[in-house]
Amino acid sequence: MELSEEKGLLTTHNGMVHIISMGWFSKWKKYTNFDAVCSRKSKNTSSSKENGAEILNDDEPEPVYPGPITQDDILEPTKNLLIDLDPSEEYCNYALKYGLIENKDFMIVSHIVWKFLYNIYSGKDIKRYVISKDKSNKNASVEVWLKKVSIKLYIV
Repeated sequence: MELSEEKGLLTTHNGMVHIISMGWFSKWKKYTNFDAVCSRKSKNTSSSKENGAEILNDDEPEPVYPGPITQDDILEPTKNLLIDLDPSEEYCNYALKYGLIENKDFMIVSHIVWKFLYNIYSGKDIKRYVISKDKSNKNASVEVWLKKVSIKLYIV
């Protein structure tokens, strides 16, 4: 998140960013060959070019489509949650499991990145607010783990 802030990539939409499971993101990176494209390395190519066309070697597995953005591996089961039916508070319906580590289990992405991925793959949107600690917005944090509210019903 800090690197994104420095480069101005962590843009928000109404003060919100999005969380993506690293499990799904890893599948996406393999599918798109993201690491090779980003590092611009061509030394480990498993393809050859003939007449300008790229041909994959037979021993290289075809990339597997990652499917919709799944988040179940990082979410608390919904049976433990009180569901808020108000669409503006819908983000409260997705509580992350405690003990998860940013950039290992999940990553925080800007609204622009989320919109790009969601328009292609669809999936479950985990929104979180960005909280500014000062007026300059240079010290910001994301409320990743929502505060749990327990309700006890008393029947008289």
